[in-house]
Amino acid sequence: MDVEIEKVVGNYPNDILQSIWSESHPRIDTEKRIEWAYQENICGKAQMWLLKNKTAGEYFGSSALLPRHFFINRKKMTGALIADTGVKTRYRALGPALKLHKEIIKSSQDFGLIMAFPNKVGQAVIEMVGFKKMKNLIKNKKIIKSITIIKKKIKNPFIFKLLLPFVSMVDLGLRILDFRIFSGKKFTGCHIENFDKRFDDIWEKFSRKFDFIIDRSSNYLNWRYRKNYRKDHNIYVVYERDSQNLLGYVIYYIKNSSVYVDDFLWLEESLKLENLLSLFIRALRKKDVGRIVFEFMENSLIQKSFKRMRFFRMKSTAPILYFSSDESLNQIFPQLIQKAFVTSGDSDF
Repeated sequence: MDVEIEKVVGNYPNDILQSIWSESHPRIDTEKRIEWAYQENICGKAQMWLLKNKTAGEYFGSSALLPRHFFINRKKMTGALIADTGVKTRYRALGPALKLHKEIIKSSQDFGLIMAFPNKVGQAVIEMVGFKKMKNLIKNKKIIKSITIIKKKIKNPFIFKLLLPFVSMVDLGLRILDFRIFSGKKFTGCHIENFDKRFDDIWEKFSRKFDFIIDRSSNYLNWRYRKNYRKDHNIYVVYERDSQNLLGYVIYYIKNSSVYVDDFLWLEESLKLENLLSLFIRALRKKDVGRIVFEFMENSLIQKSFKRMRFFRMKSTAPILYFSSDESLNQIFPQLIQKAFVTSGDSDF
């Protein structure tokens, strides 16, 4: 097969991408995805590569680099996420996918660093072209209403009815266990609608503590979460009583009675992570949700806080990979990621 690779920036072909993504990413709304992630990306327009069967005149694969602003040792760098890799079913062989990613690496000099949050199939391909593993994303789950477990584990309707009277007692026990860390007299929390200048202030302070972190300015957060077409995000903020200065926040969405946290931030010198989690949990107990899931890059100190708040670390992990053609950056990157902060919200969806 005679394969050709074409690069596209700014004029993304909806019809071609729809024909590819309908097989590789069937849940993607092509038009909305292109508008939000490619055209309106506040970090810059996406760069896309298309695979074409020259003999048949058919486009059958694609992949893209979505610009992001990385902060490395507190210095801003324009990088990208590799995303939306897809190949039509009848063309799924290693050769074309490998050729596509080699071309992306060869012509990606606009970006000092590329990150990837791949699935198992994608991971194998991009590792072949030089991507290295940073760390894993790990999930931490907490049950806040026992009915969630009962519905999932108990399929017998008779036993289910027998257990229902005990639900309120178990939930009371869960609340008592969490109460010991609550600091309600000092802090208060609420939900708000948008990201304002206060988020720039807290971001500037938080970013100093990490050698590697992705942009969390208010402009970026409003684009990333408020304009996101796939998820209806909620913003929960914590601040000191009698003050409007933010000390922390949690950004999350609700799906099937579960809370999935995409991002969170706290100023350790003023607000312990346990306090942020405690206030957030208390707020969610008033909603019709049964569990909370946080997903972030492995970090032993952060993990200890979640363990103290009785979150259970789940066994399943997903890798984060990176590539840089800058040899000096490659040399220091293993040290950088020891003081890095990455959450599921830093991915491309």
